[in-house]
Amino acid sequence: MLLTKPLPNIDIEGKKVEVKSWSKAKAILSEAEEENKSFWCTFVDNSFKHPSWWPLDKAVPTYNQVIVSSKATDIGIHTDVYKPKKAEVHTYLSCHHGLKHVILLPPKETELFPEGGKTPFPLRPSKDLVQQIITAGGYYFDLGPSHDGPLTLYVPKSWRHWLLNDAEWSVMIGASRF
Repeated sequence: MLLTKPLPNIDIEGKKVEVKSWSKAKAILSEAEEENKSFWCTFVDNSFKHPSWWPLDKAVPTYNQVIVSSKATDIGIHTDVYKPKKAEVHTYLSCHHGLKHVILLPPKETELFPEGGKTPFPLRPSKDLVQQIITAGGYYFDLGPSHDGPLTLYVPKSWRHWLLNDAEWSVMIGASRF
């Protein structure tokens, strides 16, 4: 049986774009870049090396991801879930290029930023909002590569997270496990 990589997921200016082939994906992204539109794209890549501390057992199928994004793009606050099993998963994300603003909230905290809500990412949060995030047991910080290489975020199962790109473009890799 011939296995092929799933087609990439692409979002242009906040709208999901259907992709029917890899060449069409390349054309869509090239056009978005030429038109100075914001985008993010995720695709499966099983060839990258995971951090030495990442357990390789219980890997989530197709969750070895490369994430490329431009301008101020994000996918909203969410919990990582393997949809076929409706199972929440552990995830790591390594930032190789660019800068991400990160909000990380514990599982029981759902009041500050309801999922599916239309709240914009607080790019420059007030001291009061940062204190609310900390009081709830969460974190607000920036993630980007250091001069020693990529920095990595570990997101425990059931933790909600929200990453906003704050660079012309960024590249992250990551994986999930049950």
